[in-house]
Amino acid sequence: MSLRNLLPTGTLFLLCGPAAAHDMSSSLAVQASASDYFQVSCLDDEAVTELLFFRLTGSKSAAAPVVSAQISKGSQATNLTIDSKTGFSRGVEVHGGGGAYYVTVNKSKAGRAGYAFDYHCQSASGIHTGTETVTLQNQ
Repeated sequence: MSLRNLLPTGTLFLLCGPAAAHDMSSSLAVQASASDYFQVSCLDDEAVTELLFFRLTGSKSAAAPVVSAQISKGSQATNLTIDSKTGFSRGVEVHGGGGAYYVTVNKSKAGRAGYAFDYHCQSASGIHTGTETVTLQNQ
């Protein structure tokens, strides 16, 4: 495990409204099978966590590989893909409560693919709860 994987990977920025989010950017290597894997932990510190919100951004180029993410926790899972016209995916909420969520980012074909995502844990009433992220695999 590299030092990079041990350092906190999210940076805090403000969104419109009372919630705060974290963001991360990276790229996938040229191989078609390249994927990145993260653990996002939602902590019940400010309130009881209800969900993880997640949105993916990337290239607007139709020639670039299509980047997708899968988010799961227990029996809850979802998939989202970047729209090549806007460079954004839709925002999703995975209602899994507190604890560890797993995020896999992959792509449709060979070629380097840059991406970023923003995410945050929140309570049922919209209160931002603690969020910790660990990179488990970076290809």
